[in-house]
Formats: sequence, structure tokens, C-alpha cells
Amino acid sequence: MTRGVGPVVRKPPPSLEELAAWLDRVRAEARAAVSRGGRGGLSGAGPEGEPEITVSMPARNVEAYVAEAVSSVLAQEDVALELIVVDDASEDGTAAVARAVGDARVEVVRQPSRRGIGAAHNVVTARARGRFVVHVDADDIVLPGGLAAAVAPLRAMPSAAQTYSDFFDIDAEGRIDATAYRSQLTRFDRRHRTDVTLGRELLVHGMVANHLRAYRREALLAVGGFDESLAHGEDWAMTLTLADRFDVVATGGWHYARRIHDANTSVGPGMTPLRLWRDHLPVLRRMMADRGGRLCGYGRLEVGSLVALRWAHAAGVIPALKRAVRGPRPR
Repeated sequence: MTRGVGPVVRKPPPSLEELAAWLDRVRAEARAAVSRGGRGGLSGAGPEGEPEITVSMPARNVEAYVAEAVSSVLAQEDVALELIVVDDASEDGTAAVARAVGDARVEVVRQPSRRGIGAAHNVVTARARGRFVVHVDADDIVLPGGLAAAVAPLRAMPSAAQTYSDFFDIDAEGRIDATAYRSQLTRFDRRHRTDVTLGRELLVHGMVANHLRAYRREALLAVGGFDESLAHGEDWAMTLTLADRFDVVATGGWHYARRIHDANTSVGPGMTPLRLWRDHLPVLRRMMADRGGRLCGYGRLEVGSLVALRWAHAAGVIPALKRAVRGPRPR
């Protein structure tokens, strides 16, 4: 059972001015919170009582960004939340900065040795009090209403195990480029076409189901948690696992800003499509063996064909063929 890439009800994106205003506000409040060492982040208005949402924030060597990420989470309104920051044996002041924000909803767990993102998420899943677990990277920003939108389909659909949202890229300083903004609008509109299926996107393009992923905690426990053996792609493997058993739903909205900088694990140096393909191949083989040769409704031959198509994309064969068909651009 899979849903999510299309069709969805698309919500209008925030304007560049709205995005810039929110990013400036988060940045200013994060600085103020750390400097005063008091109650940090923005003053979000959430319901009282036990948290419905546990935010999982793995962090490693992101002391320059983690306060803004934390503040953007605490700013969320109309949700009862807790935030667990798992410092994966950072070599800088990441844990100290996260603690300095000084909000009772924030817990900082420090790993004595580096164990990876999958292990960090499993630590949070085990400790979570919320029935929903939402993943936020420690260098990114949640946009207004992001957490409420992420869990809304999980509340409404008992068959749904995961949601995901669209996102914008920002640079290391937290700025958004107008040209990149328009390009991402077009790219995500294509991804939500009604003829595109989530299973195919996962197998052909290694789609991670985007950022700001929200999960039903009981579903994460039912499938055994994240694969801690994976250095990269643990989120992709989890989405593929859940999509094989449950519904995975797109929120249809823009709720997240992904920061691009030199230390990104997903877009940093050496993280090429071909490397990801090689890293994912053993996972696919194991999943196929565990499931009797079927995955997301596809048989062994179909999965093999889709994985071969992914290699053609990753190796540059498909892009080269498209350029050859189009011919040279007019000068």
C-alpha cells in the first residue's frame, strides 16, 4: 500500500517575503535564547499536557546551526511537543548550544561514540512519549505550521505510517535564492503528478520522501526501527519498508527549509547518485529476500528493471540520452 507522490491537494507555497521574515525571526530568537541561557526559541503556543509529537533531531558538529533548528521547532503553534536532540559524539559545542536554549521541552542526549543517524533516531523512538515522531535535521528550519501539517494525515488516516512535505533550500547563512526558489516550485509540482507512484520513485530515483518526515511511532516499532548499519540512506530504507506495508502520505505543503553547507551529509562532497545507488543495492537485495521477491507491489523482474533504470540515471546515461534527443540549445 503506497500513497503520497500523487495525487495530493497542493497548498500554495509561502512567498519569498514570508520565508525571509520567518528565517530572520528564527535567527534572531536563536541568538537571543543562547545569549540569555533562558527559555529559548520562539514562543510557540502549544496545548498543555503530555506531548503528542516527539521531534527527533540527530546532531553532529552543527554548533553554528543547531540553535536555529531548535528554535524553529519550539516556535510551532497548536501542537504539544517534546524535542530530543541526540548529539552523535560531536567534536564541537553542539550539545552545549542545544542545552543553552534552555527550554523544558528540550532533552539533549549525548552519544559517547559516533553511531550514525539511524541509531540516533532509534534512541529517540525508544524514549519518545509522543505517538508521532517527526524528524528534523539539526541544521535546518521548520516553517510555520510545519509540525501540525506533518501529523494531520496521521491523525486522520489510521492506515498511514508516514508523511512528508515539500521543502526549500537555504544557504549556510539562512538565505534563499529567488531563482532556486522558483526552480524548486517547478520540480515538486512535477513530483506530485498523478501518474507517479511512491514505490517507483523510491526504486528509480532513490527518493527519500523529502524532508520533515513524520511517523506513527507504533509503525516504527513494528518494523524494528532504522537500519543502523547504513552510513547513508537510512531514511530511504525506512520509507521503502513502510511503503511496503502501510500508506505513506504527502502533506501537499511547503513546511521546511533545508540548509545547504559544506558539511551536509546528503549533499556534501562525495555523496553522488552513483554512490547512493551502490549503498542502496545491498539493502534492496536483503529486503527482496525477506519479502519473498516482492516489494511495494512489484515482482522480482520489475524491481530489477527499476533498479537498473536508477543506475542509468545515476551513471548519467539517461540525462545524456535526453540531451542528445533535445539537441544543442539555440544560441
